Parts: sequence; structure tokens; C-alpha cells
Amino acid sequence: MSNCVINNNTETTVCCEYGRIISAEEQHEHVIEEYGGDSLGVFKTCVDCCSIKDLYWIPPDHGELYDSIRRAIIEGEGDSLVNGLPSLTPTAMDKVCEMLKKSWGGEHDE
Repeated sequence: MSNCVINNNTETTVCCEYGRIISAEEQHEHVIEEYGGDSLGVFKTCVDCCSIKDLYWIPPDHGELYDSIRRAIIEGEGDSLVNGLPSLTPTAMDKVCEMLKKSWGGEHDE
């Protein structure tokens, strides 16, 4: 998580991937996207979602992390996702396991 910084604000923020509240003291990825000198947006990602992005080499399409995981499962890459589970944060591991179980059980995660 090369862009992980400590949020020095006194306010909480929300993870752009999962919608989880990130506390003021919690580490998170803080990305300001620019194009031609114009700001396109500020994206803050919690450590749990960062651990998933880092492990599975998911491109930084902010807000699409879990869609990328769903596509990988649908495309038959679920078994390869399992191999990296121990490297994830506990919360991230729970989320990926939940998605895998739903997929293998024939349910769809919405």
C-alpha cells in the first residue's frame, strides 16, 4: 500500500470502495487524481480494501474493487483468490470469503 498515509484530519471519512467509515486516526490510501493539471477527484481507501488491491493487482479504478473481484470469480479465478487469503487483513479476508461462498453456492453478491 504505497500511498497509505495517516489522515491528519479530525473528521472521519468513507472508503470509496466499500463505504466503510475510516476513523480520523486510521491509515488509509489518499489519492488525488489529476489530468492536465485539473483535479478529477479525491479517493480514500481503507487498509482492508488496499490489502485486496495490493494482493490481487487490481487496477486503481476507484469504486470498482468488489466488481473486479466478482468478475474474477465469475471468470473462474476463484481458486486463485483463495491462495492469497492469508495475506489479507482479517476484514478483507472475511469479505472475499463471503463473496466466494456466495458464488460457489450459486448466490449473487449485490
